[in-house]
Amino acid sequence: MKKVTQRILAYILDFLIITFSYVLVVMYRDNFWAFVDKHALASYMTYAIWVLFSLLSRKCHIRDKKSAQDVIRSTLKTNFVALSTSFILIVLFKLPLFPRFIIFGMAALTSIVEIVIFLLIYYSLRFRQANPPQATLPLVTKTLIDEEDEEDILKDLKQPKKDTSPYSPSFSDSQLSESVIVKLWQKYLDKHNALFDYISERINLTKFSEKSALIINSATYFNIEHIEPESQQLFINLHKINDFRRVNLYFIKVNENLVNGGVFVCCAETTAQRHNRFMTKYGALFGKILYSFDFLFRRVSPKIPVLQGLYFGITNGRDRTLSETEILGRLYFCGFELVGHKEIDKRSYFIVKKVKEPSRDEHPSYGPLIKLKRVGKEGKLFNCYKLRTMHPYSEYLQEYIQSTYSIGTSGKFANDFRITSWGLWFRKLWLDELPQFYNLAKGDVKVIGVRAVSPNYLKRYYPENLVKLRNTTKPGLIPVYTADKSQSLQELLESEEKYLLSRQNKPIITDIKYFSKSMFNIVTRRVKSLDNYR
Repeated sequence: MKKVTQRILAYILDFLIITFSYVLVVMYRDNFWAFVDKHALASYMTYAIWVLFSLLSRKCHIRDKKSAQDVIRSTLKTNFVALSTSFILIVLFKLPLFPRFIIFGMAALTSIVEIVIFLLIYYSLRFRQANPPQATLPLVTKTLIDEEDEEDILKDLKQPKKDTSPYSPSFSDSQLSESVIVKLWQKYLDKHNALFDYISERINLTKFSEKSALIINSATYFNIEHIEPESQQLFINLHKINDFRRVNLYFIKVNENLVNGGVFVCCAETTAQRHNRFMTKYGALFGKILYSFDFLFRRVSPKIPVLQGLYFGITNGRDRTLSETEILGRLYFCGFELVGHKEIDKRSYFIVKKVKEPSRDEHPSYGPLIKLKRVGKEGKLFNCYKLRTMHPYSEYLQEYIQSTYSIGTSGKFANDFRITSWGLWFRKLWLDELPQFYNLAKGDVKVIGVRAVSPNYLKRYYPENLVKLRNTTKPGLIPVYTADKSQSLQELLESEEKYLLSRQNKPIITDIKYFSKSMFNIVTRRVKSLDNYR
């Protein structure tokens, strides 16, 4: 039944493509209705032939295609027959003055659009069949950890003590002849002296037995698939993880193969290093242009459900663009804890230890949109939509941040590396709040009102009387404290209470007043990003 439904949808899509191509080509050449009126019979006949051949052919049976070449071949073959038939019938019926440009233009445009869209569908279907867990990641994700609640936890942190001592697991000391240290130095890392020195600095190699160590340079999953679980103390892969088709699956398998406390060493080319490579190789101007296209293709498209199949079909998952934050987040998601990381020979090396089983969260932050639970009118919860401004898997780095970084004077995490460069720009201009217009259309929020907060945030910071007042109205797309230019949590609470009390007597006038003041403050930059109030 599902297969039949997909075919019907494919036929409908193809019908729309043919219609779009015909109308666009005619409009480019002439006034559409005037042209159709002048060449009515030829127009209807040509259009009908294309639709008929589309229905009779198997070009829309994309699931049955065995290769991308098969998709292209089937589309071109069907369209060539339709084109030839149209041309022959027009000549046969002696229909005058029908421009050849219309026939050939329609054929060309239809073929191009069909091939592009059919290939996207083909690669998407093939990707879903081969990678069901990864392919089911939604465009909108809800993670286990709410950004707002996480930032509250960060406010309670104190300046940590930096631990520079090497990691020494509880394995028994190995004899020098049995230790992995000699083999690493003389054989496996003899051409990677800087890496050997760094590994020796960060972990006590005398604790690791050569028999329980594996050192490879490969992106092939087969190399670790048949290793006995919990049999390895040390695993080093010198191949960059950018070429791993399924990064999480690889990390999870490594986790299974390592004993508790075992060490995994991997490397990657991060987005920053990739950017520097483009700038060095192509110069500032062309480097930026080429890197932008590369970023869109190798960084953005794998995160879009419709495009990820095409991306993996073309690249087979190789040379993927990964940020340092995403790599760390994936490692923590898969049950590891960072021991150390360093850039060596233009690659970032990560030394991590196994501390737990991989996370069971089925929907880590990955897509461009996130949804967060917020408290609405009468205390009812609703999904608040936002553009994701943090790197994928950032939510799993909370423990790492708590043990590594300091807190700024404002009580917030200083220089939060989890926020992307474009995410900072989005927050500054409030663009990350744009999806909340969907909440406005649904009726979850109104234009001006109290801030939409999470249940934990409400319970932690809001007094009971203010919570009762908040329950009488919907939260606002624009928070009222922007009207009062609140600079602290206490000022924010006072602003909301003043607004709610005023609204009890004059709801419409109060909303107009606060909306006017808020918009004036926003436009004149008297208040900046909402991030200042988080």
